[in-house]
Amino acid sequence: MAGPNRGSGRTASWRHLGAWGLVAWSMAAAIAAAADGPARLLVVSVTTGFRHASIPVAEAALEEIGRESGLFHCAFLRQPEGRPPQPRAPQRKPDEDDAAWQARQAAHAAEMDAFRRADEVWQQALREQFATAFAPAALAEFDGVIFASTTGNLPIPDIDAFLGWLRGGKAFIGFHAATDTLKASDAYCEMVGGHFAGHPWNAGGEHAFVVHETGHRVAGMFPERFRWKDEIYQYDGRYAPENLRVLVSLDMAASTPKEPWHVPVSWVRDYGKGRVFYTNFGHNEATWKEPMFRRHASEGIAWSLGRFDAPAAPNPEAQAAEYLRGVVAAAGGEQADALRARVDARIAREPGWAVGLRPRMLALRSLPAEARSAAAAALLAEVMAER
Repeated sequence: MAGPNRGSGRTASWRHLGAWGLVAWSMAAAIAAAADGPARLLVVSVTTGFRHASIPVAEAALEEIGRESGLFHCAFLRQPEGRPPQPRAPQRKPDEDDAAWQARQAAHAAEMDAFRRADEVWQQALREQFATAFAPAALAEFDGVIFASTTGNLPIPDIDAFLGWLRGGKAFIGFHAATDTLKASDAYCEMVGGHFAGHPWNAGGEHAFVVHETGHRVAGMFPERFRWKDEIYQYDGRYAPENLRVLVSLDMAASTPKEPWHVPVSWVRDYGKGRVFYTNFGHNEATWKEPMFRRHASEGIAWSLGRFDAPAAPNPEAQAAEYLRGVVAAAGGEQADALRARVDARIAREPGWAVGLRPRMLALRSLPAEARSAAAAALLAEVMAER
């Protein structure tokens, strides 16, 4: 089902885009890579939280992209094999007597003790791998790092040293769950741009997206508006629009559910002398096989490696405008299209107007669902009454 026809009027699904552009891009990428020689990238696919089934597909795709373009070589940091599965907690049966229930609880406690001992052996092996791979001498061999749907508390021995290495002129490339990683580290969250706070837009749904800069090389392979199936994250309160140039966002008006806020999907930023590229796409295995996504990934990697320049200055005005459009989509009801037209007209006249509304829009995120709709409608009515 096609998305709404707005902006330039281009709306498409990735699978319907022609291959001719990919041929031209592949030739250009190969020429650029040949000029500078292939970079060396450390690809980390370790998870201590949820593990995406798409990770092996992602690893193969990244190796292929690097080899076919000549842009980079991959060295993989994979987790040790044989992590023991955690025993499931027992549930009491309706007709179970106290003695049987206590016996099953005791058996589970013994299983958990055995699991913790076995898991500590696995965790120690993981810590040793990271101590080796993230040692300064080892990192010095690489031009950057890719976090391919990493999750959880990765045992990087010195986060500050790692971030300093990036700021010194290295590349950080994050795919999908790279923003569901190292949650306890505000410094990592600040570097990558945001941290996972749920995914109401699930992997099986077809969601709508808007590209803010179709002329930007990292996003120019997409139509201005398109639809695709993938799992889309929203981010917690540490997300800082003043740090990031968002290139792709969820088009709230054409997606379900409709929430009164902005959902960034792909962005770039300068990080000291280094560069950061992140894209939320990559949950589904099919995404990694899609030519348009692979081009998006390759161009993002090439930009992060400094193979070409493209704008990276933060665009909080564009992000605040999309936030306000989310409020309209969620609270505008039957008048949403007309209200959006009025909002867009004022944004065109006053580019900074929506930025001033951001604190009030942000407050909607903290409200329970039953109060959120009414508050969004009240804010929208107040905004629309302004002259």
